[in-house]
Amino acid sequence: MHFYNGCSSLSKKTLKAVKESGNEAIIQVKGNQKKLLENCQKATKKIEATDKYISREKSRNRIETRKTEIYNNSLKYWTKNTKEQWGKYIKTIIKMERTRKEFNAKDKKWIRSFERSYYISTIQLTAKEFSRAIRGHWAIENRNHCVKDISMNEDKSRIRIKADIFARLRSFALNAMRANEVENISQELYKNSLNIKRLFSYDKLS
Repeated sequence: MHFYNGCSSLSKKTLKAVKESGNEAIIQVKGNQKKLLENCQKATKKIEATDKYISREKSRNRIETRKTEIYNNSLKYWTKNTKEQWGKYIKTIIKMERTRKEFNAKDKKWIRSFERSYYISTIQLTAKEFSRAIRGHWAIENRNHCVKDISMNEDKSRIRIKADIFARLRSFALNAMRANEVENISQELYKNSLNIKRLFSYDKLS
């Protein structure tokens, strides 16, 4: 199963391509999909969740609770236009609420934060399975983003035309180095900049 994060280019064509390739998708609905987000919010207020799952993680200075709720029969509450665009492929709406408590050592007190996210999925799973799939994706995304930001200065990039292509190239380069068991990405990039022929010494490309 592939996991797609919400983006401005997301459309029913994306979902159609996913299904035709024999895969499934879980997609975070963000503010740039205003109508879709509003329909998800409206539907989850109208009906009871099909399934629920709560998980908790504790560390020395942090406690995080994630509540995952799924809604399998919610499309009847969508507006006509939204249903026509998305309804053919969507099986489930997922609502995830994250509550974090972090201890501030300086002020000697706990700081609480709350976040609510909505997802749509082309497949029906249990709330626990959705929770793990979304959590796993976040772990991968956070790890990749951190490396691309620090080692490749992705967040500082001034590229505005076809920026997504350059983002994919950075991911390709990162995957290639990891496939060849490179541990220090920054050092490897520096060595490659001094001698481009090193690129052709990689045994694996992914």
